[in-house]
Amino acid sequence: MEKLTKTAKVLDVIARVLFWVILASGVVALIAIAAGLFGLTRKYELFSVGTSVHVSGLWIDLPEPMDSGSYVPLLILGAVMLVLMVGLSLYGIRVVRSILSPMQEGKPFEHSVSGDLKKLGWLSLAVGVAQPIIQSIAQKIALRSLPLEGYGVEVMQEHVFDATYLIIALALFLFSYIFRYGEELQRQADETL
Repeated sequence: MEKLTKTAKVLDVIARVLFWVILASGVVALIAIAAGLFGLTRKYELFSVGTSVHVSGLWIDLPEPMDSGSYVPLLILGAVMLVLMVGLSLYGIRVVRSILSPMQEGKPFEHSVSGDLKKLGWLSLAVGVAQPIIQSIAQKIALRSLPLEGYGVEVMQEHVFDATYLIIALALFLFSYIFRYGEELQRQADETL
């Protein structure tokens, strides 16, 4: 049991550090996006002739520079996606820390653990389903916001279905049921004492 508590404490410290690193990185990235938005109003050229741009699964070959005002919707979309990703990541880390909290006290079958594992399963499922939808929306916004007519631009769309999130969600749901059974056994053992 001592090894479990030590491991849980180490993992909790790692999760806490990761929480603050993700939060700080998200804030810095939002500041960079805001600076990019304000910089675009000065009409600087962002890309040189012949540059390829990758926007949410779209590869766009630019034969010549385009008006930088065309990138404002893309930067706003990037900011929204960044806020979503950072928010979901921070929520996931908070749930993981909630799972580790009773384990630090040597109580792995505390009532909250199975519920938190189920929350992580639903989070994995939600992210896995939302990711291709958000990517498709981002591609449509990218194609509409960039004035591609007259540039002879070739657009290649990437659509990839990744079922990894399903496997992760199923594993988390399975662990949730296992821990719920462990909680019941622990409750019965406590009652007999």
